[in-house]
Amino acid sequence: MSLEEEAKLRVSHREFLSLLDGAGIRYQVGQPLEQRDVFYDFPDGRLARADVALRIRVEPGRTLITYKGPRVYSGGVKTRLELEGEPGSPEALEALRAVGIQPECEDVEKSLRLAGLIPIVEVRKVRTPLLLEGSDLHIYLDRVEGLGEFVEVEGPKEKVREFIVKLNLVDRSVRETYAEMLIRRPR
Repeated sequence: MSLEEEAKLRVSHREFLSLLDGAGIRYQVGQPLEQRDVFYDFPDGRLARADVALRIRVEPGRTLITYKGPRVYSGGVKTRLELEGEPGSPEALEALRAVGIQPECEDVEKSLRLAGLIPIVEVRKVRTPLLLEGSDLHIYLDRVEGLGEFVEVEGPKEKVREFIVKLNLVDRSVRETYAEMLIRRPR
């Protein structure tokens, strides 16, 4: 069980890297990784109404089941409980139990269907990690299909807030998840 503390910034990667350069912050760009996230809910939308999410993330060589609890959003930083693990792990089972699911079989998607959950939205993105010299923050350059470019900054909330203030990006922070943005996007 852990707390996710992050700022999701609506900023182009070029502009973000330029801001880092201007602030004298040294960085290394990691290898891009394709991710496919499928978010589930009950047909009545009870998870969304409770401001929680259940996601299955697939990336090369790995699948993760994630529960995200209700969020607190303050000063550009979002904080929420996050339970995450590979299928069959104690963390994944805890994530499923958090939404009232007791897996009935090895196939997680089948267990979700049997429990009455349905896929609500799929988020496809390319995520590129950025390593900041001398920092324990986790930075990701995200290119989200249908939404464009974003930057996520994860770490202790005070350090995240200090970082986005330093780069003058607090007003570029968004409260919504990628899934919510895709659902609300005009068609």
